Amino acid sequence: MDDLRTTYEALLRELRKGAGCTIQKLSEDKYSELVLALRSRLLQTGKPISLESCRNELQAIAKSLEERRIRESFLAALRLDSRYQADTLLGRRSAYLSSIEHAADAESRKLRADIRTLERRENKGIEMVARALMDDHVSDANIGSLAPTSSDQVDLHLTRKSHTHFYSETGSVIRSEHRAWTQAISENANPRFPIYYQLFSENRRGLVDIQPLYGCKLVSLEETSSGTVKAILEIFKTLTPEDGPYPIAWNINFRSENRAASHVRWTVKPSLATSSEFHLVFHEACVPVRAWWFSEPSDIRAQIEPSEEEGRHLPLLDGGRYIYKVFDAKKYDTLTYLGIAYAWE
Repeated sequence: MDDLRTTYEALLRELRKGAGCTIQKLSEDKYSELVLALRSRLLQTGKPISLESCRNELQAIAKSLEERRIRESFLAALRLDSRYQADTLLGRRSAYLSSIEHAADAESRKLRADIRTLERRENKGIEMVARALMDDHVSDANIGSLAPTSSDQVDLHLTRKSHTHFYSETGSVIRSEHRAWTQAISENANPRFPIYYQLFSENRRGLVDIQPLYGCKLVSLEETSSGTVKAILEIFKTLTPEDGPYPIAWNINFRSENRAASHVRWTVKPSLATSSEFHLVFHEACVPVRAWWFSEPSDIRAQIEPSEEEGRHLPLLDGGRYIYKVFDAKKYDTLTYLGIAYAWE
């Protein structure tokens, strides 16, 4: 746990540099652990987990710091105070020091300091915010990546996968249907393989129910306190690479009334993957206003809406009730997150 707090402190110091805490910087892979910690806090309160929400949550933690000189120094340095929005750390520090130097009230002028003293105050704030993130840390939650871990050595590989997600009149995801084709990558392949799920809109047990449809059976299911589910499926025959693709299917029922987080995705592992398709079916009473596809090494980046010029926005069909995207997975030679993201408002 001390190592994790040290990691948070290092990431906050890095985030302080340059342009400060911006949505663009939070989308970078190196800040993923910090983003996951902020998402964990957001999930516990049922809030959205967008990068903007993560930035707002970091700001809220800082605003809760009791000591004014620590609180204000941190907020200004990380560009979380609307009064200090310079693109450089020196610019934000200079603007903050100037404001307290020329403040009308005596209490504010007591906060006057040189740059070195101001940096020490910022560092103290960083330590306190990192400690606050540790207090809410859920050690067994796997929020950001639901790809198999390095300990899951499997002999079967999903080559094609179709995902269909159905949403309620309040925007909660109520069911998803999965059709896939798996292929052996070794002789006498182990017929068992893991699948992973996390309902991003809520953070508790009992939200995910997996039901095999054909070609496989459910062998075991593990669930963390945050609701992350690891299931082991077993196909009905032992495959060899010469057998080619084997079809399987399963449904997932979700027990949550919270409005769904704004993206769905699948992790493509080269080099056998050939295609992936997504179908999103919304209730007419609650449809998104925009949607776009993504292919990224981290799904954190998926939440940044692209510009119109990038050509990644998707048409909202049937009055917004239907969105789809078919990916050619053969073109990706590294582990990649493919999927659809959307905006509710």
